Amino acid sequence: MDNKKSLKFDIWRWIFIVLLIVSMVTSGILAWNQLWFPEDFSSDLHIHVMWNLSEPKHPGLSYSLLSYMIEGLHSATGENMYVTLSIWTVFLSLCNGASVLLMCYSYTKLYRIRPNKWVYFFSLASIYVTAFFSRYLRTSYANVWHNTTMTLLRPCSICVVLFTCLAFRNYSEGKKTGKYIVLNAIATFFAMWIKPTFLAVFLPAMCILFCIELIEKRGKNFGFLLKLGASNLVIIPIFLFQYIQLYSKSGALDGETSNIYIKTTWSYEQVVDVLGALCRSSVFVVIGMILLLVYHKTNWKIQIVCWSSFAIANIYKIFFHESGLRKNDGNFYWSAVSMLFFLTAIIVGEVFIKPSNKKMPVFWRIVLGGIYAGLLYSGLFYFWVLYNGGTYV
Repeated sequence: MDNKKSLKFDIWRWIFIVLLIVSMVTSGILAWNQLWFPEDFSSDLHIHVMWNLSEPKHPGLSYSLLSYMIEGLHSATGENMYVTLSIWTVFLSLCNGASVLLMCYSYTKLYRIRPNKWVYFFSLASIYVTAFFSRYLRTSYANVWHNTTMTLLRPCSICVVLFTCLAFRNYSEGKKTGKYIVLNAIATFFAMWIKPTFLAVFLPAMCILFCIELIEKRGKNFGFLLKLGASNLVIIPIFLFQYIQLYSKSGALDGETSNIYIKTTWSYEQVVDVLGALCRSSVFVVIGMILLLVYHKTNWKIQIVCWSSFAIANIYKIFFHESGLRKNDGNFYWSAVSMLFFLTAIIVGEVFIKPSNKKMPVFWRIVLGGIYAGLLYSGLFYFWVLYNGGTYV
């Protein structure tokens, strides 16, 4: 019996490895085409590189670590564009593979299980799941194949969530938390420097959780929460630097700067468009969170993080906008994109992977599984469209 189980495990592992390699190779081919043939393969990848290598340098990406990585790579290759883009293509492909492997590691580490076929499947599927496609293919969740900063941000964001969860678990079990707090600080630093959109949602949600934790434990966990919270203070110098780069005169182009404003007036068409996009992108998350609320009443920490993150992300997405140079960049939209990826991963883990989950009726599992299958099909179809030269909007 043990030999059969071992053989079965090996089969699923090797299937996963083969599919992961195929995924990395195809995403690498797509990135290569987007970098070299921008007229035929629509994306931001080419313009991100050109912005950072142009003279004078475009201020659009100066806030991000991405900018300095591209400059450093181009300098290290003797300003050989072919070598630079070749290495950059491989790096982007490795980032996609790292996201899958980190998801797999997170599920096994957090649920204390060995990798199995469902862990492999949902980890690999996580980078493809998107909103239900409509007349225009709109990206949501994780598979922002056309945007370099989001590709780099995803593995760092996974590390932030993982190390935060492990620090909480170790504290609740009376174990040392220092290692995970330090790792969280490092992951937070890089996640912020790459793109602040994920932390703009995650950190406020964690502040809400911290406050409720303090009240529930009557301040007994104040020392732990103080240390974990302090590990996030590494973002302060990065935040100030990014604000100067994005919204001050030093970030201007031809005298044009950017500003943030809150939108308070809406036309009927805009309301319909926003609600439609919200339903297409969030149907799995909303139904999943409601079912977790009904059948997982004891997991209150998960509930708080999920609902507060969802609310904060959509407040950003709907009400916060930018004017001037960054008017059409949709940067607050990326906050919702980042958070939907993690909310989906949490729901998948709690419903389909967690070993002790026996509370949710089979009917609702089938409903969620069907919705997830539709989202995955939409994501794979979307990738296929881009792979064959289609546009990302």
